[in-house]
Amino acid sequence: MKTVVEQAFRAPRWAPAAGLVLLLALFSYSLRRAADHSGGSQAIMLAESPTTLVVDSHTGRAFVGTSGPYGGGHVLVVDTGTGMLLRAVSLTSAPVAMAMDERAGHVVVASGGAAVVLLDATTGNVLRTTIVHHSPFALAVDEQTRRAFVLSEGVGDPQHSSMSVNVLDTRSGVLLHTLAVGRLPGQLALDRPAGRVLLTSPDAGTTSTLYVLDARSGTLLHTRRLKGYITGMAVDERSGCAYLISADTPRLRVLDARSGAVLRALPLDARPMAVAVDRTTGHVFIQNATGTRVLDARTGRLRRLRGPGQAAPTRLLVADGPRVVVASWGNGTLSLMDRLRGGRCVVPVAGDLVALATDQRTARMVVLTGADMVPAGDVAWAAWARGLLAWPPRLRPPTRSRRFVAGAVNILDTSCL
Repeated sequence: MKTVVEQAFRAPRWAPAAGLVLLLALFSYSLRRAADHSGGSQAIMLAESPTTLVVDSHTGRAFVGTSGPYGGGHVLVVDTGTGMLLRAVSLTSAPVAMAMDERAGHVVVASGGAAVVLLDATTGNVLRTTIVHHSPFALAVDEQTRRAFVLSEGVGDPQHSSMSVNVLDTRSGVLLHTLAVGRLPGQLALDRPAGRVLLTSPDAGTTSTLYVLDARSGTLLHTRRLKGYITGMAVDERSGCAYLISADTPRLRVLDARSGAVLRALPLDARPMAVAVDRTTGHVFIQNATGTRVLDARTGRLRRLRGPGQAAPTRLLVADGPRVVVASWGNGTLSLMDRLRGGRCVVPVAGDLVALATDQRTARMVVLTGADMVPAGDVAWAAWARGLLAWPPRLRPPTRSRRFVAGAVNILDTSCL
């Protein structure tokens, strides 16, 4: 015979099921919180779309270019150690490319308004603004000669367009020389030990032209006509070889970077999308729609890389300092793989990959990602509770409200690589 007290506090039949639902919800919430904070990552949400990135390992600064909605832009100065935004430098035109001269302590910024801006790498102060010919689209810096090479394109009728190479002094920002080459924008690469600048321009037909310039004077040394539309170029500065890929013909060309002479042509099984060189080994990576190939520097043979991430629809070869990283992303995560050394990191990020670079001194990677919806505010416990009270109950994990961001700067600990 039960007492009155026992009858009053008798648990209802649905109590175990409700308790199980509560435990599942709390467990799901804990997993969500863990995913949001795994990998030692920090993120700065952006109100403007990110465009370009460069990292200075001497000062521990990352410089992020952004494009505003009305034609202007900014260069954001971020501390790679703390993940804090230190300064935002306003520009009249959006940055399209940036490069470091760590010896001079300067950041060279090419903007879309025919201007090249020189910044102090420590303070972010604008030192000089130089007007160049036409609109810049690519930039490279040779620290040995203290020269910046800016490719710019004359906007207009494609039949009458022109491409120019603007040579600037990275210490003063002064425009030293301008050379008109080609018709349409192409690829740009440097062979610093050889003192060479290589650039390509597609011709009117099914060919491209390779131009080899002297890195100190900017004078044109050699011109080569190549078959196909060149879509990628990388230079191995140890061997003095340049590797070119074309979109219309699945082929890898090996050239002498000093003269531009074709040394070898290797057929590929699919159209290549990107090419990069691992500076420590000299191995050449080629990315296509079916996976990653590597040209062994010792044997000269092409082989296919197998492993995780090769089937991912969104992957990219990134020359990150001396190494090459295979990056794949989707479903809120970014996977980074060093295929030669076996390292792999999986970190939570939002949006598509825009650019990445590593502070070699601290092994912290700066990753730019594009627009996405990100969590905002606290967990919507009230909406979750109303779902439990409905019949049948909606057994969904608690969620947070979301908001739109134009991009993000993610600071990641990549010691796993």
